[in-house]
Amino acid sequence: MKNFMFDMNLQLIKEINNKENDFFIYNLKSDQVSVTQHRHHKAQLIYAEGGVVHIFVENKHWYLPGRCYMWIPADIPH
Repeated sequence: MKNFMFDMNLQLIKEINNKENDFFIYNLKSDQVSVTQHRHHKAQLIYAEGGVVHIFVENKHWYLPGRCYMWIPADIPH
């Protein structure tokens, strides 16, 4: 399953970075998701519908509670 998630993430990053896309929307509902560190050429807005999302950004740990947003600027590893 981990390899599937990694392959899926690479495809998503390719779509996000596609210059023809002004914006890209992706929705995933899961109890637990692990994503390898990556970056986008475009900024990212993360929304936690519920629970808590643990995000690593530039050697800092952020906990995004449910019903909150987090903005990650372009080209920032996360």
